[in-house]
Amino acid sequence: MIWLFDRGGEKIAYEICRDREGFLLVVTSATGQKRVERIAHPTDLIERSTEQMRRLQEDGWKVG
Repeated sequence: MIWLFDRGGEKIAYEICRDREGFLLVVTSATGQKRVERIAHPTDLIERSTEQMRRLQEDGWKVG
């Protein structure tokens, strides 16, 4: 799943995907820099993802 966020014309991609070892939470900045977090369990993924999306929104990012 991919969500695109926008803040003042700047865009970032927020992606959740699955691989053999669990889940990946990938945030790609407007400059193309990626931050990847590996998460093993679905419940941890939900908690972490909810926390990260809340922080993005608190920082002024909007789903767009």
